[in-house]
Formats: sequence, structure tokens, C-alpha cells
Amino acid sequence: MRKLFTFLFASLDGYHERAGHDMSWHLVDDEFDAFDLAQLGEADTFLLGRVTYEQFAEFWPTAEAMEVEPVRAKIFNESPKVVVSRTLREASWENTTIIGSDVDAAIRALKDQPGRDIQVIGSAKLTAYLVQAGLVDEVRVLVNPVLVGSGMPAFPVDRLVSLELLDTKRFGNGNILLTYHPNHTGTAD
Repeated sequence: MRKLFTFLFASLDGYHERAGHDMSWHLVDDEFDAFDLAQLGEADTFLLGRVTYEQFAEFWPTAEAMEVEPVRAKIFNESPKVVVSRTLREASWENTTIIGSDVDAAIRALKDQPGRDIQVIGSAKLTAYLVQAGLVDEVRVLVNPVLVGSGMPAFPVDRLVSLELLDTKRFGNGNILLTYHPNHTGTAD
């Protein structure tokens, strides 16, 4: 069975993005780029929520993306993408499948397929849902040393979810990567 892992940025006060999908405060540099490209190489399928999908689909298939980020553009454009959405009816980005209903069964079936890992990128609401549904094997959070004050919580869960810390990694710019395993048996309603 393939591992499903999530990756998202969070501010020290627990937000994934500010109002208007502002992520300009995310601290990225050459060290992050090397880490992120290695992490992208662990997966051969990317799982996205509708909002993240629409942002990615607007940029990654463009000539500009190929010019400024050719390696990531190639990965995202050629890899299978799966979007979880109740409202999206068709996907214009090549290699994209939409899951609109029976999400849990569809994700389990995806995990049962052969291949490398499946990565959820960003998509805070989708990540929260998948963690609560017991479908996530590993949660990776890159905590940026900033306080943003308001916005979309990194994990907009509606119940307690217990996590076991697996690893930490400190970056030179002050970011800390926290890697957790959701303790599905310790999840409380």
C-alpha cells in the first residue's frame, strides 16, 4: 500500500495562509528548494483540494512556469493529479482526475494502486479532512518563524486528533520541519 503524506506551511501562530490566499510570508530559499524537490520525488501522484488545484493549474502549465521553475513544472505537469472537490466538474490540466463523491473509498483505492507515495500539497481543508478520516500516514508541517495574526488555520479540524512526532529538521532560515504520524486509534470525537 502506498503512503499518503501531507505537506504544508504554517506560521508559528498556526496559520497556513492569510486573507486572499496570501502566502507571501512563506520562507523559501535554496535549502528549501533542495528539500522540496527531494520530497516531490518521493511521490508520483499529487492530491489537491479545489482551491490549490486552481492556483496550480493557472501557473504550472504556462511558459512562465517552464522558464522560472522548469523542474517543478515538469514534475507537476507530467504527474497524475487528483482533485477532491464537490464543485469542480471538469479539469483542464492534463493528467488530472476529480473525486467528487465517496472520497474515503476513492482515496483508499488510490493508496492500493502500485506506485510511489501520494502527496497532498497545501490544501489545508483537504488535509484536515483526510487526517480526521484516518487516511493520512504522515503529516509534514514546515513552521515558519513568523506570526501572521489571522487567516486560514493550518489544520481546520473539528475534533481532536492525536499525533506522534516522528522527526524534526531545522533549516538555516529558521524554518522547522515537523513530521508526525496521526494516531488514528487516539483520535477523539
